[in-house]
Amino acid sequence: MKVKKNFGSYLRRYREMADLTQGELAEELGVSRQSIVALESGKCIPSVALALKISRVFEMPVEFIFRDQVNNNNNNKRKEAKMARDLLPWSPLREIMSMREMVDKFFEEPSSLTRKTSDLFHPNVGIRENDKELVIEVDVPGVKEEDIDVEVEDDKVIIRGERKHKEETKREDYYHLESSYGAFSRVIGLPSYVDADKAQAEVKDGVLEIVIPKIEKRKARKLEVKKPSKK
Repeated sequence: MKVKKNFGSYLRRYREMADLTQGELAEELGVSRQSIVALESGKCIPSVALALKISRVFEMPVEFIFRDQVNNNNNNKRKEAKMARDLLPWSPLREIMSMREMVDKFFEEPSSLTRKTSDLFHPNVGIRENDKELVIEVDVPGVKEEDIDVEVEDDKVIIRGERKHKEETKREDYYHLESSYGAFSRVIGLPSYVDADKAQAEVKDGVLEIVIPKIEKRKARKLEVKKPSKK
């Protein structure tokens, strides 16, 4: 569940789901097969014009294609701000600001897929905490464990996955059932007082639960004030 995937991995998956060879996709996009190989291996990113063609072929938003580059730029800015903040003396206000920053990042991060179609799968996210840990819950009904990738960094959690299309038709007592589907991605900011290295993830009853323990606060130690020694 901790395998990092880039756009090339998703491009290859979408191509295979569409039952297209690299050559057929290259012809559809008007590029060489070598270009598709380079894109899928992550050696390059598409131009804006090519990204628009890819988004039309696979019905995915352009921002999904460039999300890794955008996230990297945002991450660099946040790390610089965090380093500057960590140099300041501790204060209750600082912890409040960290929590506020986490909430702000949670709401400002758009879903990687923002299709206007009604069949988009957009998992709901809930965050709660107690004295010992921070818990992130993501509703992923119908999503298999092997189709979910969770990446935890010092200041954020990146959740990516895919819900396969489901369509069911029953002849007798006719009914028709469809469910939302597609790739999804959520980025959730983390406060500075959690231990990201000890995070654990589990899928149970259609809910992805990520548990991140808090860093234990050091107890205050009373120092003895000694008189200067006589020489």
